[in-house]
Amino acid sequence: MHSLDAFASAAVLQLDRTGRLFAALQKPQLHIAVLGGSVSYGYTLTQAVQPYPERIVYPMPHTIRSFAAAGTDALMGQYLTERYLADNPPDLVFVEYAVNQMPTRSPSIAYESLLRRLLSFPTKPAVIPIMCCMQNGASAAAVLNRICETYGLPLISIADGLRTIPWDAYSDDTVHPNDSGHAHIAAAVQLLLQNTVRPLPERALPQPMLGAELLTCLPMDILTGGLRQSSPYLQLFADDDAVLLTPDYPTLAFAVSGQAVLLCYRQSADVDTANAILTINGHSPTSIHARVLSGWGNPMLCRIPLPAGTHTVQLSPDSCDGRFLLWGLAVFP
Repeated sequence: MHSLDAFASAAVLQLDRTGRLFAALQKPQLHIAVLGGSVSYGYTLTQAVQPYPERIVYPMPHTIRSFAAAGTDALMGQYLTERYLADNPPDLVFVEYAVNQMPTRSPSIAYESLLRRLLSFPTKPAVIPIMCCMQNGASAAAVLNRICETYGLPLISIADGLRTIPWDAYSDDTVHPNDSGHAHIAAAVQLLLQNTVRPLPERALPQPMLGAELLTCLPMDILTGGLRQSSPYLQLFADDDAVLLTPDYPTLAFAVSGQAVLLCYRQSADVDTANAILTINGHSPTSIHARVLSGWGNPMLCRIPLPAGTHTVQLSPDSCDGRFLLWGLAVFP
């Protein structure tokens, strides 16, 4: 058996049981979104080499919007979903965060919250989770697989596919697929699409696997509930023009009227720590700390309660040995 075929057969652990993938594949045009980390971004690939979503042969005209960002997990996926997908929902979403997720409860809740948000879109998009891993097998796939099984989603396990090929046929380092690696991931997705051949009854969202009460706690309710309802963003910064706070950067100031301000931020991964000081009306400065873990800086959140009225909020760097990267601000009326 050809290595692509063997890899794909081993990697596809479960077909879609929601009926959504079949329905998406019947549409005259397919709108695809990609949420993930450096694997989906195509890190280490040359400009001439395409990452896996671009290599799949779709049975109809299609568009692909990629929001993959190196070093991010499902928490940033939720932010990007609200920023880019809520007002223009896709028909199909690839979700690839397993290799960046910590296999602990809070990140897992963020992952389930992301899936529920995507599955609640009026377009009823199909969701294809892709579970990648490092060379030593490190990944949050074990817990994320159970979440996906609960929701009847298809499962593509790169670790299972890798049992059929040597690591260097997949990657030139310890995690990022090379040209051949992306071809193997695409082959697994292609097999999944080819085997999605019959309609299924519509499947209602199940009860949250990790507990409804936890899904409504911070930070998940900010990202999946209140933020998208009636709380407009004050400012939003796209991936390529995020605000960078450095020791020489002037203070960022803005006026807000609401009950709380939300900061979504992360630190550049080329340094160890960065601090910023948040001040409201010149009083009660709050220190916000960003730190890189395991070589990358996943996003962090900070919600600051405000009394009634209009307030001046300032954000300035403090004790930075690197860059404090601000992704977005929101105000809750």
